[in-house]
Amino acid sequence: MYKIEVLSSADKALKNIPSLFRNKIVNRIADLSNNPFPNDSKKLKGSNFFRIRINDYRVIYQIEKQILLITVIKIDKRENVYN
Repeated sequence: MYKIEVLSSADKALKNIPSLFRNKIVNRIADLSNNPFPNDSKKLKGSNFFRIRINDYRVIYQIEKQILLITVIKIDKRENVYN
């Protein structure tokens, strides 16, 4: 089981998301601890980051297999998250 760490900037962004989506995002992030590679995850080109989709939102995260750690880097709408 992986430990989940959320960067403070991602946590701050999460608090500004409407509660309906926020709850879905929190649940999906929690699910990553059991399966860091869900079917809809995608490795981002040119980096060691992955992303999952929750409606119009994206969660960008990094996996450190050696220490069983997932770090959530960024949470935002699709049009903003890749900037």
